[in-house]
Amino acid sequence: MDPDAAIEELLNLAELVISRADDGEWTGDCDILRIAELTLALDGWLTVGGFMPTRWKPASRTTA
Repeated sequence: MDPDAAIEELLNLAELVISRADDGEWTGDCDILRIAELTLALDGWLTVGGFMPTRWKPASRTTA
């Protein structure tokens, strides 16, 4: 998996969902809209230097 391609696609999809909701075109599940909002918020937080979620920090990963 290419993480850069994955985040790019996630952000594009999140923006599409929010755009459709703002235009009144979204008739889908509210949970999907919330996922889109959180995706964009997390990206915004991380791109300005916010700290990584604990789950994503290397020290929080367990080895098998």
